[in-house]
Amino acid sequence: MILEARGDKKDSTFEHTDPDFLQLSVAEINKLPQEERDKIFWQRREYNKGVPRGMMVRECVSVGDLNVWALCTTSGDYNEEHHELMLFGDEKTGYTGNPSLDGWCVFDTRKLVRALSSEVRRHVCFRKLDRWTEVLYCREVDYNWQQLPFKNAMDFLRGTEPISVDDAVKQSATKRELFSTEREFRIIALGDPPLLPPCEPALYVDSNRIYNSIINIGQYTKE
Repeated sequence: MILEARGDKKDSTFEHTDPDFLQLSVAEINKLPQEERDKIFWQRREYNKGVPRGMMVRECVSVGDLNVWALCTTSGDYNEEHHELMLFGDEKTGYTGNPSLDGWCVFDTRKLVRALSSEVRRHVCFRKLDRWTEVLYCREVDYNWQQLPFKNAMDFLRGTEPISVDDAVKQSATKRELFSTEREFRIIALGDPPLLPPCEPALYVDSNRIYNSIINIGQYTKE
């Protein structure tokens, strides 16, 4: 086990190794002669006498990954001034910008959502859902991100606490104020279960209905 301690003025790393009799698994101990097993039993019992039987935690934050399919767009009509902030950054918010976002496309939101709702159901992740179950959720991003406590941190870390659809949508559409320049509107696809594995590849949808939902398209050319 490597423990890393960091102070204001220095960084230091030290290594702590548990005693040999704590590193053995139950299966390994059972393979030992009876005399060795008895010895380890008494060593562990003596060692555990000084271990507290309870634990008090204050201001503990549990962090976990949440992975969904989301189409990230900007709300409203195309605006060149806003596009420049997205490209080159916004001094007011500290947003750094992304020069690679030189293209733009305006969709009819209703047509786009209808097309996506129909097409994503073809994916295996959604096939277990009946035709009346919602698969798409639309929401403007909330830029008042804050850490939220989980009902039971240990159950969450073990992956045994299911997350509700409402919580999945809310957490998937919440960001720090730094990103408020984006004025983001997200279309989120939730299947069964709602959350995806951490390394699930992107979902590519090829559809004429999506193409037909495009109102305008262009590229930023101003120098």
